[in-house]
Amino acid sequence: MQRPVTDDTCKSELVAASTCVEDLIWARKLIKELGFEQEIGKLFIDNQSTIKVCTDAGNFDGVKRYAKKSRKLAELVERKKIDIEYVQTSENAADMFTKALGPQRFEKLRSELGVEDITDTVKCRKGIIDTVECQEKVAVKRRNSSTETQVLKTEVDGKSVLTDKRLQVDVNRDTEA
Repeated sequence: MQRPVTDDTCKSELVAASTCVEDLIWARKLIKELGFEQEIGKLFIDNQSTIKVCTDAGNFDGVKRYAKKSRKLAELVERKKIDIEYVQTSENAADMFTKALGPQRFEKLRSELGVEDITDTVKCRKGIIDTVECQEKVAVKRRNSSTETQVLKTEVDGKSVLTDKRLQVDVNRDTEA
């Protein structure tokens, strides 16, 4: 959680990057203690000013209050403990947690993080959607994927419809089996 109040994007990104790196260092120490070696940690930032402050050891008047944080990040970059890379704002998955997004962008970033929408499943379990078809939740395994996709069977206009973002199959209830 970000504690200091900042008045511009560079400073807030600097605080967020510093907090992230503190957590990253702790996690890397734990993983190393468990006997696993890792590559250099990568920190993706979508603000060019923040990257400049973090990668240069120079004096930046605008961020004097955050000098300790910026110097620590610059030192970690120099020691090859972390690598800071620019990521376009449109591709920054962390925006999902920090910005109000429209539904399309939210769903795109959610899928990039591997998070599935379980709204209908939860409604089904809580009885909000109360149909027999709703209770017939089906797991579909993909041949090309090792992940298991949850498919929800619902009734729409007299048809049973299996719904999932990646798969849509309509099964007419009136057809003979």
